[in-house]
Amino acid sequence: VPYNLLGFIWAKIFSNSTDSDFCKGMLLIKNGKLQETALLLSLAEYMNISSLKAIDFDEMQLRFSFLKDGVFRYGLKSNGKDVVLEANFQINRDQQLSGYFNANINHALLMESDKFRRLLKMIGNESASIDFPFKLGGTIHKPRLSWLRNDFKRSLEHVIPAWYRQGMQKGIDDVVE
Repeated sequence: VPYNLLGFIWAKIFSNSTDSDFCKGMLLIKNGKLQETALLLSLAEYMNISSLKAIDFDEMQLRFSFLKDGVFRYGLKSNGKDVVLEANFQINRDQQLSGYFNANINHALLMESDKFRRLLKMIGNESASIDFPFKLGGTIHKPRLSWLRNDFKRSLEHVIPAWYRQGMQKGIDDVVE
C-alpha cells in the first residue's frame, strides 16, 4: 500500500524463509501525518470532507505480513485529535483489497460535510465523535468502501425513509465507483 507518511518511525522487521509469513514486522510512527493515500482519498470523497485527505496523528501502529503466496496483510491503528483509524485488510497478488476499516471522526470535522451536517441535525446527534465502520473492497489504487451497520446508521434508518436511504446509498456508491 503506498503511504504518504510523515513522522518519527521505529520499525521491527523479521524474515524467515521457512515460515508461511515470509516477512513480517511492525512500524510505530509518532507525531505524524498520513496524507493523500488512496484509502484516505476514498474516505474524504465518501464523506464529502476534504480535510480527510490528510490526517495528523499522535501515534500510528502498522503491523504487516508478506506471505509466500503473494498476499500482504496489514493491521493499522492511529489516534489523532480529529480522526482515529483502525483497519485490518489484505492485498492479494492482483492488488485486490479486502478487509475492514473503521474511522472515528469528531463532530466538528463531520460538520464540514453538507450531507452529514443535515443528517446529524435530523437525528439531533451531538456526540463528540462518531464511528464509521466500512467493509473494504476494490484495489489498492481504487478502494471501495461499503458503510456497515452500526448504532449511528441504525438511528438514521429510523428517521430517513427507506426510499431516500436507497437513493442516497446508490449516489454514494456511484461516486466511489
